[in-house]
Amino acid sequence: VLFRSIQKFTVIGLAACLSQTFVTSAMAQQRAGSEPRAARVGVATVKTEMQANFTDVQARAVAGPLDTVTASTNAIIVMQKHKVGDFVVPGQLLARQNSETLALKNSSLKIKIDETKVKLSDLYSEIESELKILKVAKAQAKLLAGKAERAEDQERDKLSLRFVQLNSRLAETNLKLLDISSDIAAEADLLNVSKAQATLLNGKASRAKELAAQNTLPIDAAETAVNASLTARLQVLSRESSISRKETLRKTTQILVDQIQAEIEQLKIDINVQPFEVAQTALNASLAAQVQVESRESSVERKRTQAKVLKLALNQYQDEARQTSIDIEEADLKSTSKGQITYLADYSRGFAREGEVIAKILDQESFEVEAEIPLDYVPFVQSVKALKARSLDGLNVDLKLRTVLPVQNVRNATRTVRFEFADKVPASLKAVNAVLVLQVPVSSPSQQVIVPKDAVLPLPGGHISSFTYHLKCIIKRRFIA
Repeated sequence: VLFRSIQKFTVIGLAACLSQTFVTSAMAQQRAGSEPRAARVGVATVKTEMQANFTDVQARAVAGPLDTVTASTNAIIVMQKHKVGDFVVPGQLLARQNSETLALKNSSLKIKIDETKVKLSDLYSEIESELKILKVAKAQAKLLAGKAERAEDQERDKLSLRFVQLNSRLAETNLKLLDISSDIAAEADLLNVSKAQATLLNGKASRAKELAAQNTLPIDAAETAVNASLTARLQVLSRESSISRKETLRKTTQILVDQIQAEIEQLKIDINVQPFEVAQTALNASLAAQVQVESRESSVERKRTQAKVLKLALNQYQDEARQTSIDIEEADLKSTSKGQITYLADYSRGFAREGEVIAKILDQESFEVEAEIPLDYVPFVQSVKALKARSLDGLNVDLKLRTVLPVQNVRNATRTVRFEFADKVPASLKAVNAVLVLQVPVSSPSQQVIVPKDAVLPLPGGHISSFTYHLKCIIKRRFIA
């Protein structure tokens, strides 16, 4: 029972006041003629400590994670003579699976492994032979390629010479074309002069004819003028004929230039693209050898890929064989931890699929305490290092806060809190839903006067405590609402 106090003092709890009561009672009895001895009363010192106020909150024990034993394969299972509630240790046999199918599968896998190894060995031998043939084929292809390259170089030199000759001819023809064009231009200028002269003389001849007709000019003079006009016209016609011939020559020369240019362009194509007739046979042989090399390389790569596939298959078979051996060894289903069986398959002999739960084992040291703590008290619980609790049989235990779960009860405004035992879990609390009463702090620590429990006398609706202060008997009574 705690009483708040402002000053620190020392009292002798219950001693003097009760002694006075018993002394008064003894004197009364002595006056009545009897002389009984006074009862002895113990004394204790009241202390002042920093403590918080506490309230009781009911909690329950919850189990930790279970260790499950599952079937390792699809097989018939024979259960051992265990029952729910039995205690087991690591490695203890719980059930036995039929491993005949696994043994047959393991034998089949070993046969596949041996067969794959033989195929892989033959394939490696073929790859080695192919590599030798490939080496010879590459040497032959290199030889034929050199031969074809030399023949091509010779033909290329011949075509290069032809290219030079055509360029020279083209230059010569271009000069001739330029000369013809110059002659045509000069002839055109002379033709214009001749046309002007012919026009002038034609006019003079026409006036001479008119004057002769009028007998103003002699006929000889008129004929001379007409003759001069005709001579000028003949000169114009001669100039036009010469220009026409030279124009034809120019066109012919231009055609020749175009032909030479076409030959040059075709020669460029022949030099860069077209296989030469001289080197065709050697080139075809070289190409055939190269195709053979590529075919051999493709065959080697294909067989290497097949070897990789066989290697993967071999590894897979070996892994399956190892796993099957492990499954055979694990046909005996054993416990992997120490604890108590809480679940067991309900048959003595039956069929279980892979992964099916055969047994569940609870570690007796994995129990925790779960309580619904009001929201207002959660901060005070988080501020203390340990809490006191007692079981229904009066056993006191120390608990430590482990975590505050993210679960809130909206009806009573509480949070679910998990505690762990500071020491080993007591035997009486190794049960799911075992009840405990927690002393939960409801305030921050403050100075409290600690009165020994034996100095408090219970009364209906409250309690009474007697103590002395400076040798004076004081009786304090406090009622609990």
